[in-house]
Amino acid sequence: MARARQVTKNGATFRYGGTWSPDSKKLAFTDKTWTLWWVDVATGATTKVDHSETSEIGGITWSGDSRWIAYTRPSAEF
Repeated sequence: MARARQVTKNGATFRYGGTWSPDSKKLAFTDKTWTLWWVDVATGATTKVDHSETSEIGGITWSGDSRWIAYTRPSAEF
């Protein structure tokens, strides 16, 4: 069994949740600024996916091949 290690570093804000990709090579998460990110576990490289201006992004799920992320982004339209 592999030793535990920190995957993300130098976060400027609190991070929420974490949804593993099916191949366990990526981790998607949101932060307090309502931004959705994913991190490559092997390299630690973090990629910004989207940002909401109105509320927290939720419902994060990965496609079966780990290539795509689906999520709910609140709309400013009511």
